[in-house]
Amino acid sequence: MSTKFVKFPPEKEADAIAYEAECTAQLRLLTGEVDGRWYVNPVTGAPGGRPDRNGNWTVALYGPPWVWNVAEVEEPASCALLRADAVVVDFPEWPVEEE
Repeated sequence: MSTKFVKFPPEKEADAIAYEAECTAQLRLLTGEVDGRWYVNPVTGAPGGRPDRNGNWTVALYGPPWVWNVAEVEEPASCALLRADAVVVDFPEWPVEEE
């Protein structure tokens, strides 16, 4: 899935969690998958986003350029309202992982 990302300020973790929860609800309506999750932190496996290297909570954007069944998915207004204090970016600035 190709997508953009939404970055919430460090103090807005609750907003990132709320955004992911609403996007999950919208995803379930769209796909019919009752157990579907919009975004899961790839490090912890928890929903709600992941901090980038600057502490910004980062979640995948529910909207273009994401495609479902050959149609580009528009971001629902309910999701857009929850990201009022966030910015959309093409690529997250993930922390550098040490080996």
